[in-house]
Amino acid sequence: MKRMVIGNWKMNLTLPEAMALAQGSIKAAEKCHGLEIAIAPSHVWLMPIKDSVRMLPPNFSLVSQAVSQWPEGAYTGDIAAKQLKGLVTYSLVGHSERRQYHHENGKVVSEQIKQLLNQGITPILCFGEMGQATQHTFPPQITIDLRHDLEGLKPEEIKQCIFAYEPLWAIGTGNPASPDYVAKAIVHVKNWVSEKYGVHVRIIYGGSVTEDNAGALGSIRELDGLLVGGASLQIKRFSQICSDFCSIV
Repeated sequence: MKRMVIGNWKMNLTLPEAMALAQGSIKAAEKCHGLEIAIAPSHVWLMPIKDSVRMLPPNFSLVSQAVSQWPEGAYTGDIAAKQLKGLVTYSLVGHSERRQYHHENGKVVSEQIKQLLNQGITPILCFGEMGQATQHTFPPQITIDLRHDLEGLKPEEIKQCIFAYEPLWAIGTGNPASPDYVAKAIVHVKNWVSEKYGVHVRIIYGGSVTEDNAGALGSIRELDGLLVGGASLQIKRFSQICSDFCSIV
């Protein structure tokens, strides 16, 4: 499978700004055939963006920033997985901001994953430790949290998820994890998932990803992609990240 770069726009951009950035991101995808490029706009911009393009490049996808744990019902403001079907290929779950501001715990995350898989949408499960590891072993919390997120899921369901390693101490701080640290974390988690559930999973990295470190991160053999935050809001920066990461593929 192709490596990927996802731009998470979070709660930013007006419609004209979103349309312009989407067009620029599509052009980046057309230049990087060996890479899958995806964007996660606000929910209100998903349909306008999709409708504005007659044919999306085969290596370009749309991503939902969040999804409800419930299939339907009286849940004002929520968006069900079946409402996203046919509109997005992926959906973020368990992002640190959703956990912090919307109190989405492991039980909620596991239900969200089930809802997405039922609709053929690939979950991107975000996880990461609070503090940087100072020794050769990673904090136990990193796998304790994942165990809660994956509770009740079958190995074949876990295998369909993409994992997004986002150490909380690196998100939005301008202090990204070093490539060596990322490599060790990814191997640690991949081995843990393999030993506990008997499956291999793809893992991407997010946390202060910029055009300055995309190339170095791309050199990590075990890394399957990038999840880009603030830098994805500027097409020049996002295109450079994609180009640098693509050049290593």
